[in-house]
Amino acid sequence: MKTVKPNLTVADMARSLAFYRDVLGFVPVARIPEENPIFAIMAAGDVEVHLDTRESLRQFGMDQPDLDGERRGTGVNLYFGVDDVDGLYQAVRAGGVAPVFDIRTMPYGVRQFTLADPDGYLLTFAQEVEYAPKEHVAASQGWGPWLYCLSPTPCRTPL
Repeated sequence: MKTVKPNLTVADMARSLAFYRDVLGFVPVARIPEENPIFAIMAAGDVEVHLDTRESLRQFGMDQPDLDGERRGTGVNLYFGVDDVDGLYQAVRAGGVAPVFDIRTMPYGVRQFTLADPDGYLLTFAQEVEYAPKEHVAASQGWGPWLYCLSPTPCRTPL
C-alpha cells in the first residue's frame, strides 16, 4: 500500500469546502464541476481528503441509500499527523471552532486534539512528542492503574 485518501460523503458541499479551506487550511485541487461541485479534492501538504455528495455517488453508480437521514460521520475518525499541533489548535480556536476533545498529551507519545467536521466526521490532529512517564500521564488524566504502556520505547511492567 502507498496512500490512503478518505472519501467523505457530505450533505452540503459549500459548507464542507469552507470548513476544510477556512478552518483547516486545505486548498481545493479539484472541483467537479467547477461551479456548484458535487465532488472535490482538498489537499494540505501530502494529505488529500475527497468530498462526495449523494449526487456524485449516484452519477458514478455508488449511491448508498442507507445514508438517507443519517448523520454521515458517525463512527469515523481520521487521524492527521502534523508538525505543530499547538499552533494548529490555536488557529482553529481563533477561527471559532470548539474541539470535541481538547488538546492533551497522550500516554503513547503524541499531543492531540479532535474536531468534528460539519457532517460529524471526527478529525484528530496529532504531533509526536517526547514520551512522558506513564505514571505521570495516567495520574494527570485520571486513567488510573489499568493503563498499560503504549510507548514506542521499552516499558516496565504495567501499572
